Amino acid sequence: MIRVEPQPEPPDFDAKVRQPGLSALAELVGQPKTIERRGPSRKKLAERVEDLAPDALPPFWRHCLPQLAEAYRRICAYSCHYVERTTGHGTVDHFVPKSRDARMAYDWANYRFACGRMNARKGVAATVLDPFEVQDGWFQVELVRFQLRAAPGLPVELVARIDETIAILSLNDETFLEDRAEACKGFGRGSTPWPTSSAGFPCSPGSFVGKDAFARPLGPPSTKRRKAPVPLNGHRIPSGAPSRPCTPYWTSSPPLG
Repeated sequence: MIRVEPQPEPPDFDAKVRQPGLSALAELVGQPKTIERRGPSRKKLAERVEDLAPDALPPFWRHCLPQLAEAYRRICAYSCHYVERTTGHGTVDHFVPKSRDARMAYDWANYRFACGRMNARKGVAATVLDPFEVQDGWFQVELVRFQLRAAPGLPVELVARIDETIAILSLNDETFLEDRAEACKGFGRGSTPWPTSSAGFPCSPGSFVGKDAFARPLGPPSTKRRKAPVPLNGHRIPSGAPSRPCTPYWTSSPPLG
């Protein structure tokens, strides 16, 4: 995960999402609707908004999905993958779940753009780190097994939250590991830049352990005698390569907003 900068609410969000949503909530608890709309009145389903089932809420948030996707450059807030328009599955994730606070179901500040897989994995978990809260340098990817992990030197409590987030979202499943390995191979062959912004490098962290081993595309083997290399997924990488911070790919472009 990388830090996601909150983006401003679209000018028409209040009219398209917030006001219709709050009016619907009023009707669903037997109160007068607050804005006029076509069609029959909604049936009362509960005495209090807090008692409404999440699936009873009208999904007005879907009206702003295209704007949410563009505001966050179609990058999933949890996996950091780029979500394609045609083959991807972008969704509105309610960071505070609808089951916990129905009113926030219609609040732009509560929305995170997420791929369908991450939205489903997160579910109603209350302990997943908020992408708006994540700071540069909290996550690392080590370039042996391509595992995402907490960076060293962080407070114990924060490491526990990072570990739990990784576990809940399964950010180290086989698919992610293969994607990270393939992205690094592409750089090693000189076919892609580092990081791979055009392809949406998955789970770009603030630091890559051993990144300097990929400081330049690998050329033909040298005839000079040198120390034995350390193999890494088919690449010959000098042993003892130092590590250094790597700028997340979002910041390699003009800043959001």
